[in-house]
Amino acid sequence: MKKILLLISLFVISNSYGQIKSLKANGFAVPGCTAGGKTTVSYPTNFTGATGGYAGSSNTSNWELNLNLEVLSKNWIQAEIIFENNIPDPTSIDDMLSISSNDFTLTAYAHNATGNTLTGCNFAGGQVNKIRFNLEYKGTYVNGTDVELNITTQDPVSGVSETINVTVSPNESTASIDKLKKYDFSFGPNPTEHSIYLSAAKNIGNVEVFNLVGQKFLSTDMRDTKGTLDISNLSKGVYIMNVTIDQNIGTYKIIKE
Repeated sequence: MKKILLLISLFVISNSYGQIKSLKANGFAVPGCTAGGKTTVSYPTNFTGATGGYAGSSNTSNWELNLNLEVLSKNWIQAEIIFENNIPDPTSIDDMLSISSNDFTLTAYAHNATGNTLTGCNFAGGQVNKIRFNLEYKGTYVNGTDVELNITTQDPVSGVSETINVTVSPNESTASIDKLKKYDFSFGPNPTEHSIYLSAAKNIGNVEVFNLVGQKFLSTDMRDTKGTLDISNLSKGVYIMNVTIDQNIGTYKIIKE
């Protein structure tokens, strides 16, 4: 009889290795092996395990992870899967976890497992049914623009795989985004075809421009209270501009016409 597993909604045969007992996940500013929490995780309707602490049923056959990112610098997702049964030894982490997005980097950690993504954080003896992993977002989050990806896990015994749907919703408040307001920072015009003029009460440092998937197109160190950023060579569209003053970074959306 098939069952749906917890973190990554995995159909498996009773008594096979793949059954997941627990899933936790959360967003962090730095990488690590923290377990995270359950409140962002929704379980499938046919899950029969312990549901305490979770966000509720996802009304689908998939597990769902919905992170509300209130601080855009938290570009790491840390998660933990605890399986009902021990992971066979040896088992490569690469054969168990995969992601659908090129905008994220997956690094997994587990006790009593092997694979080229297994680095550090080998947990204490007895924890042979646990995997923790980091997802690093390599792009630049845009306030109000969701980022979605899928994580797939595969049972190395049965070969059965299932998917968890991940949605990251960057919703940082305007007050927390504009970290340069105390420097009287301003810029314009926006939208513009050619140049953006920047001004502040203190010297402006590094200014970088990214597209919405995190590719850097411009970088300059102004070292002055006023400066001009030439974006005439950029294609029309929406970009993200990061501006540094002292050690504070402001993130702004700019439009090239």
